[in-house]
Amino acid sequence: MPTDPSAAQGFWSGQVNAQTTASAVLLPDGTAWNVLRTGSAISALVRGTTTVSGSAFSITGQSFNVTGGAPSGYSISGTLAPKATLMVAASQAAAGYTLAYNTSYETPARLSDVAGRWNASFGGGSVQLALDFSAAGALTGSSSTGCTYSGSVAPHPAGVAVFNLSLAETCAGTPAQQFAGIATLNEARTLLSAAFTTPSLSAGGLFQATR
Repeated sequence: MPTDPSAAQGFWSGQVNAQTTASAVLLPDGTAWNVLRTGSAISALVRGTTTVSGSAFSITGQSFNVTGGAPSGYSISGTLAPKATLMVAASQAAAGYTLAYNTSYETPARLSDVAGRWNASFGGGSVQLALDFSAAGALTGSSSTGCTYSGSVAPHPAGVAVFNLSLAETCAGTPAQQFAGIATLNEARTLLSAAFTTPSLSAGGLFQATR
């Protein structure tokens, strides 16, 4: 019988190969988020489900190409040492690699740390995004393209360093898009990272903002 997926929960990161790094957030309910970077550029966002059986784990889900295109299937498996390492097994497409646990996951998220104005830019600075978070976690914002944003963040009920994120994007001439996901802060509380998908998993996105 599968073990509770919370055995794999945490912030995990490591080198996939000479060009690519991975940063994963695995939540107690089995929800998995993984961001892959090639050099300094984000190449893919993964939204999946973690299963655990003894010391074995697997993650299956959807990989979203940040440059566009339809999502594709994603699957990894390997062995788990809770709060230590995830050893991802080699596959036909890639060599194995190891992700290390980060104890900052265990510090509960606080709304006071996210409250205020956050700014992000895209397309080499051609698009600017400004988001404001209230003390209660309400989110409002706008971009230089004319789109507006609303939603909320709330500390994850497991008492970890993750916010649950609800986000709506409204742009002229198109229906509002609804997204749900997570947000995290770096240890200095100066970098906000958010990852999200549509409810149908037909599209996903992410951003990093500073203040």
